[in-house]
Amino acid sequence: MISSNGNVKLCYVENLPFVDKQNQSGYSDQGADNEKEVIQCKLSGAVFSIVPGQFVMKCQNFMTVFDFPRDASQKLVAQYENKKHDLDRKINNIRAAQARLPKKLFDYGQYENLIDDLLELEGKSTDIVYAKVYSDNLVIIYCGQYVKFGKLQVPNKKNSKKKSKNDDLVFVKSDGKYIKDMAVFFSDDTEVVKVIETVNKNWLQLELMDNA
Repeated sequence: MISSNGNVKLCYVENLPFVDKQNQSGYSDQGADNEKEVIQCKLSGAVFSIVPGQFVMKCQNFMTVFDFPRDASQKLVAQYENKKHDLDRKINNIRAAQARLPKKLFDYGQYENLIDDLLELEGKSTDIVYAKVYSDNLVIIYCGQYVKFGKLQVPNKKNSKKKSKNDDLVFVKSDGKYIKDMAVFFSDDTEVVKVIETVNKNWLQLELMDNA
């Protein structure tokens, strides 16, 4: 993502093996409120900032490990399968009706759009956790019906054991967590499609899809 002031912000999420919270081995220390199977994810990113008067950019890296509900992917799979079943049924019904007509009266336009929708649906991935940096320091993470967030800051050099020339960024810890759940709950049939940045700092819009 390139901001209006020319800064470049990159994020990458790597899915690690899922963790059963009833078996705490390998469980991350991010803190958890419920007993759910989770996908352990590694978030890596960097912010490249323009240095005034120079032809170089300042690079600030960040990284953390967090947990994401495993049922986000499972629910997406169920939603997509239901939609594919409905599309298949509609296509077959149209084909059956067309088969009773003379070939001169065939109207393929009735289900061409449905076939395109089906192909698009089959090409969608259900196990991708998306992440993006908004405004100056707000990281949004989402997949399925779930949205998480975290805030970045330059670490206090007095309390930091590591010395970095670039002042690498760290996540702010709040209520014992670096990555927190958004205080909004969506239905199991809801999918967060896109997060849109607005002109107001730290004000975002969510584009949702109802897969019911």
